[in-house]
Amino acid sequence: MKTFSEFTGNDTQAASMTAFPTFEEVAQGKDVASEPAGCLSDKLKDLIKEMCESGMMEMKSCHADESEMTAENWMSECDSAMEKCMESLKGCSEACMNA
Repeated sequence: MKTFSEFTGNDTQAASMTAFPTFEEVAQGKDVASEPAGCLSDKLKDLIKEMCESGMMEMKSCHADESEMTAENWMSECDSAMEKCMESLKGCSEACMNA
């Protein structure tokens, strides 16, 4: 009986060796899985990080004031806004894939 690699003509061991990070890469904190798929620009990543940091500051100030709003209320409202944003992005993505 043939092995899978003999049957397919693929060296699965070589493929699996490149699919997983080495110990050194993990120890250095490298995210090997995300490196090859660099679709997002650095500018967009920076904007997402800035939005997150701004949100954390706003949530803290909302929670620290004397209003009825709490961090929980803020997170609920933020979650709803982010869901709308993601739905819009998904719709745009689907339109691009179907074009």
